[in-house]
Amino acid sequence: MIKPTLTDEEVERSYQSYIDINKAHVLMLARQGIIGAPAAAKILEVARNLEVARKMAAMGDKPDFEITPALEEMYFNLENYLIGRVGMEVGGQQHTARSRNDLHATVDRMVTRKAYLDPCTLINKFRRTLIALARQNEDAVMSGYTHLQPSEPMTFGHYLSAVSLALARDYSRLSRAWDSINLNPLGGGSMGAPPGTSTEGTRRSCSDSTTLCGTRSTASARGITSWR
Repeated sequence: MIKPTLTDEEVERSYQSYIDINKAHVLMLARQGIIGAPAAAKILEVARNLEVARKMAAMGDKPDFEITPALEEMYFNLENYLIGRVGMEVGGQQHTARSRNDLHATVDRMVTRKAYLDPCTLINKFRRTLIALARQNEDAVMSGYTHLQPSEPMTFGHYLSAVSLALARDYSRLSRAWDSINLNPLGGGSMGAPPGTSTEGTRRSCSDSTTLCGTRSTASARGITSWR
């Protein structure tokens, strides 16, 4: 590789999503009888230890082991770490019946979903604060303004309620993107879902997202907010 593209920002952005997706996929493989329970348990134990070590080291959304950019991407670094802990015979089973195409599409959606939920949470927190403050100031009289000039009297609570309602309309528009974001491409493979797999199983494990229909389109279409 002439110029590795794995940056610190990419590692922090996608690390936890890869772990969550790997766990969901391995659980599905075990439930479907595609891999044995002992192998699945060993793989999941490594994933659990990664999360525990990260939290104990206060690493945030970053691994506590060294990332090698020469391995190209986050997926290969995690796979290399896993195989180093449990061996190829067990660790190599994690990627059974999966393609990097649907894997990366799922990472993109999970990262986007987190970025989407963060401002949604802040907007609703601000709305609750405005409503609470409005209730405390129902009789606090103030002047209204039109064209930067004092106008009719109003209450501070009435003013805050207006701001809260404006934010409610903004949130309503923002919320319409959710159905397009919260779709799960995992299991679509590169050309179609492998026999014996269950997209329903990974859907439940990926925070109850909705399965993205059309297995070929799961990897080829990345219009997260504009396409369903």
